[in-house]
Amino acid sequence: MESGQVELGKPGLNSKASLDKNAGEDVLALPRAADLFFLSYRFSQGIPKLQENIWKYLALEHPSWKMSQELIDNLKREVSPRIEKFVAGSKDTRAHLEQTSQLIKQSIGAEIDNMAAVFNGEEEIENKEALLLKICKDVVDRDHNWLVVHDAEGRPRSSKSSSNPIVDPFLSHFCYYGLEEKKTGAEEYDKMFQEAKKTLWGIFAEEKKSKQGSTTSRFTTSEKFIGVVNNYIETHPDKKEILQQKIPENIRLQIPSLSL
Repeated sequence: MESGQVELGKPGLNSKASLDKNAGEDVLALPRAADLFFLSYRFSQGIPKLQENIWKYLALEHPSWKMSQELIDNLKREVSPRIEKFVAGSKDTRAHLEQTSQLIKQSIGAEIDNMAAVFNGEEEIENKEALLLKICKDVVDRDHNWLVVHDAEGRPRSSKSSSNPIVDPFLSHFCYYGLEEKKTGAEEYDKMFQEAKKTLWGIFAEEKKSKQGSTTSRFTTSEKFIGVVNNYIETHPDKKEILQQKIPENIRLQIPSLSL
């Protein structure tokens, strides 16, 4: 909006293990496609356009990946139960599981069709720099939504544990996967978050220039990120040291929780 069946609450498999090494070719086979789709669902955090841009990033990284109708059909059967199990961890949908199951199957089917359209060259894809800019801004925006706008409760979760990223209501995807460099469950997404991190530092520089003399009341991506880090450290005080090490000094000095 984890293969084979990754248990709920554990990071996904390293997707390289799912690579179909057909005579050394880089082929998108079912296990790998299922991992990548499930993780894109998680990392998009309910934003269809973010999920689409994640697929476009993958398509640029792996132009040889194509999706046959057989793969599309098998993927729909494979991932629906995993998505249902994941969504069941949300207290907002837990009370509506009967209707949720059918809705998930319908929406997942449409999303997989969209994923296939991206990989099969039916969708226009921007350059990588533009894609990373959009992905970076959207991930920060979703973190800001849950950690700052909804700071009292954070993300809706039926069970809460800060030691498990799947059920941590105050998880920052950008801090956890980008700054702390925790494994996403797929090498492709590990790389994506690291590239998005570099993009964010560039955003800080650009927004600092454009903000001078501006009277807009809207939060910039930089300001959202500062709010995210402050609240993330408030709920995860043990993360402060690692974030101090990972964030450049010129940016760190702008973040109250890190400059104290």
